[in-house]
Amino acid sequence: MKHRMRSGMVFVFLIVLALAALLGGCGKSDSGSIGPATASVLSAATPTAGLNTCAICHTTQTTDWLTSKHANLDPAGNLYSAGVPTIGLISSCTKNCHDPNGDSNNLTAGYTGNVPRPVVACETCHGPGSLHADAGGNGPISLLSNTAGTSFGAVAVSGQFVMCTGCHELLDTSTGALNASPTHATGAPSPTGAQYVITDTHFATAGNWTGAGGMNINDISGYAMNFASETVCTDCHNPHKNADINRDWASSKHADKLAADAWAHYNWSCDAANCGAAGSRTACQRCHTATGFAAYADALQARNQSLAQTIWNGGMSLVPYSAGFKPEMLRCTGCHIDNRGNLRNPGAYNAEYTIGTVPNAVANVQYPDLSTSNVCIPCHTGRNNGTAIHNLNTGQTATVNFSNLSFPDGHYLTAGGTMFKGTLYEYTGRTYMDPASFKHNQIGTLSAPNTGANGPCVGCHMDRTGMGGNHLFEPISMNSGTIIVSSAICFTCHAGSSIDFGTVVQNEKDRFDSALQALQTQLALATSGSYTFSVNYPYFVQKNWLSAGDTDASGNTTGKNNLGAAFNFSLLFHEPGAYVHNSRYVKRLIYDSLDWIDDGIMNYSVGATLSAACGGATPPAWCQGAMDYLLPVGSQWNGIYPAGYGIDAERP
Repeated sequence: MKHRMRSGMVFVFLIVLALAALLGGCGKSDSGSIGPATASVLSAATPTAGLNTCAICHTTQTTDWLTSKHANLDPAGNLYSAGVPTIGLISSCTKNCHDPNGDSNNLTAGYTGNVPRPVVACETCHGPGSLHADAGGNGPISLLSNTAGTSFGAVAVSGQFVMCTGCHELLDTSTGALNASPTHATGAPSPTGAQYVITDTHFATAGNWTGAGGMNINDISGYAMNFASETVCTDCHNPHKNADINRDWASSKHADKLAADAWAHYNWSCDAANCGAAGSRTACQRCHTATGFAAYADALQARNQSLAQTIWNGGMSLVPYSAGFKPEMLRCTGCHIDNRGNLRNPGAYNAEYTIGTVPNAVANVQYPDLSTSNVCIPCHTGRNNGTAIHNLNTGQTATVNFSNLSFPDGHYLTAGGTMFKGTLYEYTGRTYMDPASFKHNQIGTLSAPNTGANGPCVGCHMDRTGMGGNHLFEPISMNSGTIIVSSAICFTCHAGSSIDFGTVVQNEKDRFDSALQALQTQLALATSGSYTFSVNYPYFVQKNWLSAGDTDASGNTTGKNNLGAAFNFSLLFHEPGAYVHNSRYVKRLIYDSLDWIDDGIMNYSVGATLSAACGGATPPAWCQGAMDYLLPVGSQWNGIYPAGYGIDAERP
């Protein structure tokens, strides 16, 4: 059977190539987008050309289409399979959706099969192609089967929406209401299940913004679409290919529908005019909406720094206000400019960190050019950083009082800031140079051979070679709570199986978590409970960052270092992959934060502090893990410098 299939495919494409050579008139066969046709050009009476004719010129699309469900091959690509379902199984359904143009015997040019199957071929979506074909590929052709947009009540819909949802049920076409009982939901032998309809995910309900501070109290139902857009479906779906990427994305954090998480937590369309200055979310739109990120990335790519800065500061609303706002998630149009996978590229990112609106409390960090990973950096490098804290009260007219200063949250998932040392609070007098062995920041560049050319973000999070699921953005998988390394890039440098190396990573993660618990504990103990962390914003309600007896409100004596320790804890608590992104750097910052906060002196006292905290009959569960993570020999320094550690003594 395999031999027969291979021979058939070769025969098919030899015919395609031969006919293509004869028909030199294939015009703009594979060029960009094709707009909707008008009724005056194409109509129901316009003759069709047939799949055979289309495949002669459009070889790339035909090859891709053969892998899709529209070609209905089972298994994919096997021209001699019966297909599921077959014509006989759903003969009553072929008129409208399954093979409406009768192309079942024409899967590719020259093919005649002995088992017809229903196919959704070219002209089902593109409209009659005879005029296009007769003009040598330069005549009119429609992307929308010559359908027209309309409206259902207050819901305006485009022609493309009408065409696609004619088969992929979403709205009841007679009323515009949510189609709660789509065709495939009832009646054997019709298939059932959410994979056959899009009602459950594509008709988003608005959030309920009645929680504290305008928080959402209900999960949302799906992904908000602009039904009136003429590219509402093709913005994210390539109809010539299967939908594996879309399904992966839908399972990723970029598509999270939980009210407590990034995309649905607030009404991101809120502006000052409608929600008050305190409730405005315009500065958040650049990362918490696909529309906002696309605008921000495009401004950066155009080197329009004025516009980019305005967007960063929330000086303009990119998403029109709606009390019934439907969160967009970070859907395809955020990162991509089309459905072929072409990315936006904001270029090497220059981040400007500020503490509130204090003049001169600014720190610029220039992140390197990371190829396609550039698209990740603007939203994964935080909003505040440690250098901006250092810069407070250093020459500006307006000063900050460290005895009454709200906690400056560094934000979440700041992987780029950790990897490139752009966000955390560094302690004066300590060194933070990367060791020569550190290569994670070079992945996907010429400095790290055999790791690709896409930079570290894409290189690590979208290289699940042999496993699929690149748009899950997960370099690891979980098996019964245990980490399994699934990013192929890791094994360029690291040995072991996915499971064995996963055990190493799991152990490192456990020790990292223990070290953070040690810092959290010491923050509270050293200040008689003042610096107690809360999992809810603003995380530290403390406003007096001065140590007992300190009257220097500028923060230059104790305030900045105290705030820096709390800032580091919060940033790392919200950056769960920090132990991988830049291991040595993270260890040193946790150590230094502990070293300061335990006695207000930078004196390499962490070993003694942890030994004292862990010396009782029932030591805290985090003790040994924290000591193993932070101390070179897993215990208090005994006066003998470990090999290679020089004057830093017990510091990692």
